[in-house]
Amino acid sequence: MTSQMKDSQSFPDLSELSLVHNGHLKKLKHAIQSDSSLNSYRFPDSFLLTFILCKEGNIDKAHRRLRLYVKKVRENLNLFGKNIDPKQSAFESRFLQVFREPTINGKSIFLFKAGFWNPKETSVDECILTLAYLQAALVRSQVKGAHLITDASNLSCYHFYSVGPKKLRTVAEIVTNMLPLRIEKIHLINVNRVLILAFRAIQPFLGKKIRSRVAFHGDNLVDDLSECCSPAAVALSFNDPPDTCMMSIQELMELSANGRDMLVKVWQQIVKKNSLH
Repeated sequence: MTSQMKDSQSFPDLSELSLVHNGHLKKLKHAIQSDSSLNSYRFPDSFLLTFILCKEGNIDKAHRRLRLYVKKVRENLNLFGKNIDPKQSAFESRFLQVFREPTINGKSIFLFKAGFWNPKETSVDECILTLAYLQAALVRSQVKGAHLITDASNLSCYHFYSVGPKKLRTVAEIVTNMLPLRIEKIHLINVNRVLILAFRAIQPFLGKKIRSRVAFHGDNLVDDLSECCSPAAVALSFNDPPDTCMMSIQELMELSANGRDMLVKVWQQIVKKNSLH
């Protein structure tokens, strides 16, 4: 895999952005050195930069999110210590997709076709880690933010009970409170009873800001999603097979593999330290 984490559409990679944010990196490293819960780790600059970008250069906020990130890894050692490779089936099934073109404001668009998830092919943990790898390498999602679209078409009780309420809470906390991802809005489309049940299960664990950014949509998707997708993209994105609006499986796998290379080095440090206590 390439060593450069290059985003789609020639977006600047982390190595280029680290030069621009060198001053911010120094300030965050100084804060880490003064923090007894973090100063025993050696975080790569590329990893630290994702938090700086996510928090728009606000070092205090980047530091707090980093502390929360490490805390969540410690709380989920069985998950983050698995050293799982990106799961291609998550992309092949169309469960996890990314629009090739960003919004007019440059924000990334993630599409989760929840009803296309096959628990027998891709476990919940594999889905979580593959998303974490992909998001870490999709630099635009940190710099500009992202829209998350969840499509409940074909979502059934089988999917809900394959996750379970406890794991649903873990997923919600990781996506909304841990990953260095600036969530602009969460769009829930083709809503059915199962999605409502799942949302009620995780709602108490979502922050007030995130809850205010959740939108339930009806049948008029072209109008409802106009703030993040062009009408043509909305129509095409639900075609089968996938169309040119979406990143290819090869692109998604390469981004995910690059993200994994960075994240596993961080997670292994945290897992190893906790195993010594």
